[in-house]
Amino acid sequence: MKKSKPTPRRRSPSGGPLSALLKVGDAIVSAEHYDEVLHRILAVTRELMNAEICSVRLLNTATGMLELAAAAGLVLTPEQMRVPVRVGEGCSGRAVETQKPFHVYDIKKSPFPFPDLAREQGLRSLLSVPIIARTRVLGALTVYSKRAHKYADRESRVLAAIASQAGIAIENANLHHDSINSLLAMAKAIEAKD
Repeated sequence: MKKSKPTPRRRSPSGGPLSALLKVGDAIVSAEHYDEVLHRILAVTRELMNAEICSVRLLNTATGMLELAAAAGLVLTPEQMRVPVRVGEGCSGRAVETQKPFHVYDIKKSPFPFPDLAREQGLRSLLSVPIIARTRVLGALTVYSKRAHKYADRESRVLAAIASQAGIAIENANLHHDSINSLLAMAKAIEAKD
């Protein structure tokens, strides 16, 4: 009996979605410092989603508001950066509340909370997905388009996968930060005893 040759496994092309998501995980999770994590999330998101503009809003558990943690491609005043969004309101607020992607084809006809900013920046469409770590919602990752764009399900899945990796990285950075602070507090306590 003649044995057939095993079929060689196909590898994902270097630019394929699987290798891109692996790249996301490696790039994001390897960062330890909070600002570096946010910077990498934005850089990878812009590259994989071919987005000119993106932002990360994180949930402030004390206020229950979503605060802008980082943005790329937007020109914002310090006042605009400090304006929070309520959970359930606006696009990122709805993505956080429903824990599902929220797509807006035409920002002018949507619940976008900053109509003046949209007009100034020329924003037309957006896709916002929740950032979740384990079972806890941390915030939202949003990409914006300056042209009318109906985001496909595939784009929603890719952005959700990025947000999932981002959630792990943000939580790891927070744990790293908390560990450093605990060590510093113990060192100060030991110094005070001496």
